[in-house]
Formats: sequence, C-alpha cells, structure tokens
Amino acid sequence: MKATRVTYRYTLKDVAPWASHPAIAAALPAIPPPPSTDADDLILTDQGWTHHRALR
Repeated sequence: MKATRVTYRYTLKDVAPWASHPAIAAALPAIPPPPSTDADDLILTDQGWTHHRALR
C-alpha cells in the first residue's frame, strides 16, 4: 500500500463582510484566519488517491 501526507493552503472567497468582524473571530476561535494551511493522509487505490477515511 502506498500512502502520502498532503499539505495544502486554502483561502475562502466571497465571504460576507460581517464574517471578518473581530467579534466573530473572537467567538469562533476554531476557524483559522485566511490563508489557512491543513494536511490530510491519502492512500493510493485501484481508483486513484483516496482520503484515508473513505476506506474505513
């Protein structure tokens, strides 16, 4: 089995102006400010690369 860890960067587009208000950011600290970086594990299957949770 082949596996890899993919790191990617994303930015939300067309976000409502109120969503960028400091009070919203303070109320929802789990939502990172843009741009954000994340990572996921992928497994190579006969159908191509698949997210590891899809194989459970």
